[in-house]
Amino acid sequence: MVGLAAGLVELGVVMARTVWMQDGLLRRSFHTIWMIPLSNLLVFAIFGILCVGISRLAPGWGSWWANRSLATLAGLAPLIAVPGLSASAALVPSFGAALWVCPFFERPERHPLGVRIRQWGLPLLVGIVGLLGVIAVFNRHGLSVTSQPRQATGGTLPSKGIPHNVPHVFLIVLDTVRADALNPRTMPRLQEFARRGATFQRAIATSPWTLPTHATLFTGRWSWELGVGPDRGLDTTFPTLAEELSAAGYATAGFVANLVFGRAEYGLGRGFSHYDDEKIDLIEVARASSIGWWTASKLSRLLDRALALAGKEIRHPLEPGTPRRSAREILQRVEAWMDRQLARQPERPVMVFVNLFDAHDPYLPPPEAPRRLRNRDWMPEEIALIRDWIGHTPRPRLPDEIETARLAYDECLLELDDRLGRFLDRLEEQGFLKNAVVIVTSDHGEHFGEHARQGVPIFGHRQSLDLPEIHVPLVIVAPKRIPAGVVVRDPVSLRDIPATLGHLTGLTTLARTFPGRSLFETATGDPRDWNGIVGRRDVLAEFAPRVDLPVERRYQGGAEGTLRAVLEGDAMLIRREDGVEWFYDLAKDPEQKHNRPEPDSWSGQLARTRLRQQLSLLAPVSTIPNTEPIRPATKHAPNLIPPQS
Repeated sequence: MVGLAAGLVELGVVMARTVWMQDGLLRRSFHTIWMIPLSNLLVFAIFGILCVGISRLAPGWGSWWANRSLATLAGLAPLIAVPGLSASAALVPSFGAALWVCPFFERPERHPLGVRIRQWGLPLLVGIVGLLGVIAVFNRHGLSVTSQPRQATGGTLPSKGIPHNVPHVFLIVLDTVRADALNPRTMPRLQEFARRGATFQRAIATSPWTLPTHATLFTGRWSWELGVGPDRGLDTTFPTLAEELSAAGYATAGFVANLVFGRAEYGLGRGFSHYDDEKIDLIEVARASSIGWWTASKLSRLLDRALALAGKEIRHPLEPGTPRRSAREILQRVEAWMDRQLARQPERPVMVFVNLFDAHDPYLPPPEAPRRLRNRDWMPEEIALIRDWIGHTPRPRLPDEIETARLAYDECLLELDDRLGRFLDRLEEQGFLKNAVVIVTSDHGEHFGEHARQGVPIFGHRQSLDLPEIHVPLVIVAPKRIPAGVVVRDPVSLRDIPATLGHLTGLTTLARTFPGRSLFETATGDPRDWNGIVGRRDVLAEFAPRVDLPVERRYQGGAEGTLRAVLEGDAMLIRREDGVEWFYDLAKDPEQKHNRPEPDSWSGQLARTRLRQQLSLLAPVSTIPNTEPIRPATKHAPNLIPPQS
């Protein structure tokens, strides 16, 4: 009973923080509303068994200390959920409250209220938790208003039926996969599949992190138009792909491995008749509460030491990491949904969105994955390095540390590629690929020290608009619509994906609804002409860091202000909100080693002027606060660590 009561109080603290400090974004599963009380119940049950043992051994002082320890834990559980309040600071008031409360239950004859609580408290608490469970099951959107549907979709068939020969649509986003990952060493299956359609060698994400890029993929809008961020999801201003395809008669489903920014509460689930963004198992329930999370972290360290002493690889279910699900689990869920859909409505087209998270840090492939690039297990110090690769404070890395992290990243890519290849084989066997549009891309890349800011090498993403973070793979396969072996070298933006789907599906409603241009709008019937079909395109990327936070509280040091980048041909311009610019000639400098704020050649000056004009058209100055006159950057921050291949 004490555990459930403490859990409900902690839930109240979490909900208050969600409403008043996080704009209604829970940032975790909505099932948390019943998981937190159960997590506390589990922890208190274990601790209660220890207290009973102490009471039996020492009925006098042992019982006194056991009761007050349990009551102190009950007060500590909700207090450590308060932002900015440490466990040590919460311990004193918790113990003081325990000294005051315990007599109510130790001497019930002197406190009638204590008798009533002991009689009716447990049934009441169980009923409340059960009711919360029912609410969580029937409320898929959580508290955020941005996740509510823009229009009623429900996935029902339109009254006029579905147009003939409409293709299935598969949009697969490989989270945190760089463009150079598409090679025979790390992603051979995807590279082989890409030969069946079009490969875009210079595809640019609209942002260096997950939420804005996904929002653009679903709406065809630039990041500055959407305004999404950690505290603001995708609102209902613009329609989404899932909404429009549902209205056109598609059965729509989304499956997300990124359990932070991929959740429906951020608005990404809007329009899907089925959106799978939950991971519920015993471990997730156990560490749903603050006390449960703290206990799991301590047990994780004990398991690490035990496995290290036993000479085994330090991998176990309690190891820390970003909330995620493996590609194996996600794709099994996709296949199960598609099997059910085939059984119910075999003639109905499907639109399936899949987010796969295996390449995201920490770069640890599933324990069951085979070692493809090395013939031994990871050493304890290597596991520790990979787990804390990004860290909370920017720091230089040694070359051998970067090599270890990059090798681990490549292992994750190989496992991801293998799972994706098996899934595509399954689609082939079921006949889906005979009439389908398959798009495989990434939401952003990953830095491995190729560039630096403020004298600190950049690692991870959500740091800059340099190519390692925004240059992503893009493969589009559509039999009978796109010839095999197409390779496009011109820069393109992921913003044009919705318009491209409107073109390839033949649905005029999509073409009218979404801005941008189809990547194949100028294609002719001659396959030899397809490699040059793109031409000049609008290619814009944006990033607005939390510059109001000190560096040690940011994801990394990263950018010092809002950044915007435009590309055209081999020219690239990056501009910061205070007017500082970086200009690169990617034909001569593909790794962005040399900033050329004042190009020497006439052609370079013309390209820079054209990019400035394009940036002003794509992203009005009024959308950047405190814009100052343009001035070139005097010197690009030095590369302290050589780039890794």
